[in-house]
Amino acid sequence: MNRTVLNVDVLLLVFSLAHKQTQLALMSTTRVLYREGGKQLLKDMDGVWLGTEPRLESFLLFMDADGGSRMRYLHRLILDINLNLSRPVAKRFKNMLNRLAPVSRLTDLSILHLEPLLSAHPFLSKAIANLTSIKTIDLFTVGKRSVKMLKSMQSELETVEFGGFDDQLIQSSKPDDPDLIMLLRPFSSSLRSLTVAGWCATVDPQDDAPQYPLLSALTLDEPTSPTTWHYSRAFPNLKCLTIMTTGFVTAEERLDEFHQANVAQLRRHGCWESLDWFEGPILELWLLGLLCPVSKLNLHDECYPVTPDILRGALVPARATQLRVSFYQFGLFRDEDFIRAFVEGCGATLKVLDLTIKISLSEYDEVGYDLDLGDVLDAITDMLRSFSTLESVTLELHFERCDWGKDEELPGEVFAEDMDVDAMCAALHEAVPSASHVRFELQDHKTRGNVTTEIGSEEKK
Repeated sequence: MNRTVLNVDVLLLVFSLAHKQTQLALMSTTRVLYREGGKQLLKDMDGVWLGTEPRLESFLLFMDADGGSRMRYLHRLILDINLNLSRPVAKRFKNMLNRLAPVSRLTDLSILHLEPLLSAHPFLSKAIANLTSIKTIDLFTVGKRSVKMLKSMQSELETVEFGGFDDQLIQSSKPDDPDLIMLLRPFSSSLRSLTVAGWCATVDPQDDAPQYPLLSALTLDEPTSPTTWHYSRAFPNLKCLTIMTTGFVTAEERLDEFHQANVAQLRRHGCWESLDWFEGPILELWLLGLLCPVSKLNLHDECYPVTPDILRGALVPARATQLRVSFYQFGLFRDEDFIRAFVEGCGATLKVLDLTIKISLSEYDEVGYDLDLGDVLDAITDMLRSFSTLESVTLELHFERCDWGKDEELPGEVFAEDMDVDAMCAALHEAVPSASHVRFELQDHKTRGNVTTEIGSEEKK
């Protein structure tokens, strides 16, 4: 064996096992480590994060060293510089991107303050757009320059995340401002996942409006214009839909009108055949007016009170087989109309139910401190007798308190202090004899902490 090769192998092995700071020091000891070490650093890193202009300057020097041979080993870059770059540094960054483009293996790019960055140099937008290897891009503070850049991007993007939009773009009403679906037209044949926060403007599509046949996952965070058929037309093969927060409609008196409009438009233009997953508020599922089954639902009642009609209207079309739902309004389970809506909504298709009751001071303030948690649990147990197809049932009591009320004891906690959790689990099992798995949990109880008891074993779903 050649001794020189062996020595180099040993050097690189020692280098690969060292701490990052030690690796940087070792790179100054030999030419081999200087050349190979830089490549190894980039290979081993999860990504390069740059949060200040000095760090960017240092990174540019690092990438430019050794004739730029390190360019091809950069695979993920995160820029989090919340100030306009100086013109000299912006120019050097633009030059690095130009050198990176022909040899690039950069697949993940995140820019947290995109609009200010693009304003630092007139050709930065073009330099980013000319990169051809990017598959995943996260952009925050998207504005006019950002839109222009996206229109000319050469990469075939598969995953796009918009984390926020410039106010001028949101407030603009110019005809040439693209809506969300038109904005992504260059990636209509490659896009698989889309996450949008803060601005979801869409317009009625024209005949030539793009469709995205590969897109299967859509997340909308604080959407403002949720006309459902725009999305069903644009993303015909969608499987997973997530709504992060409530923001569809602010006027309470327009809720039913908005729901009915979505239903009518979906009947006219078509809805998805089915969805695998929906996650979000119960209200938002109802407002969307979906006409298709949804296999798995992950729902909650935060932000807006849920009425029996809204609950029924959200659950019935979905015909879910798996339902995970959490309620702050646990007093609703004393309402016979609500219980009836829950049972009718789940129908005869439900196989897995994971029900969380969130016990908080705010609900007691709303319904009164004499609300008996025992009565609520009895009502839930009786309700479960109506389900003959359930294979797995979980009931969780989750005790929540705000910082200002952390020392105050919740009435429900007093009830749960001496609760026989095994007996409660057995009662649930007796109510649902078809279930092969039953679990009962206390979470974050002031004195008992977390307690779990179960009967049977849970199959992987």
